[in-house]
Amino acid sequence: MGHCDYLDAPRPGLRLITEGVALDLAAVMLADPYAREVLARENAPEAQQRIAVRTAIRLARPA
Repeated sequence: MGHCDYLDAPRPGLRLITEGVALDLAAVMLADPYAREVLARENAPEAQQRIAVRTAIRLARPA
């Protein structure tokens, strides 16, 4: 599962995003103000949503 699945079925908990790498995408989204704002907008284009999620994942740091 990866960032694309997050848009369709957001849920807390770890998700394997690549071999050996798991993230709690819900926590990643909560920690990124821009991603939260984009995903909250009803009229945000899907491409912008995907970019916001992808960027939040790339900027994520371990707790």
